[in-house]
Amino acid sequence: MKEKTKVVVYIFRNNKQEILVFSHRDIPSAGIQVVGGTVEPLEDFPSALIREIIEESGLHLELSELQKIGETKYLRKDRPEVNLRHYYEISPQNLPDSWAHVVHSNGEDNGLVFDFFWLEINEAKTVLTGNFGELLP
Repeated sequence: MKEKTKVVVYIFRNNKQEILVFSHRDIPSAGIQVVGGTVEPLEDFPSALIREIIEESGLHLELSELQKIGETKYLRKDRPEVNLRHYYEISPQNLPDSWAHVVHSNGEDNGLVFDFFWLEINEAKTVLTGNFGELLP
């Protein structure tokens, strides 16, 4: 079975009462997700996070307060693959309530439109796809 190393970031606001999530405008079946992705060869985790945040959300965040919160293994249901996930959290200030972003990457998401919005933590735990809520407080 193939293994991929992933980074995932919980972007919080309002004292960790809300988390930033997104949906795929053209692929609603992809579900509600948080920012994250595959760590490229020779890339460290913070660099991968910065790249994924910019590609998926368009945000340019100061990551000096970035904290690692844990690691998990996730067995994909759609393909024979295990994701080794490294979870981080950050609570930046003054982000908009919602926005749309066209993904710019070398990956399969390139050109997709992601719609970003905030969810209360308890709701996020119930609606996040792919077990992405597994380390939420």
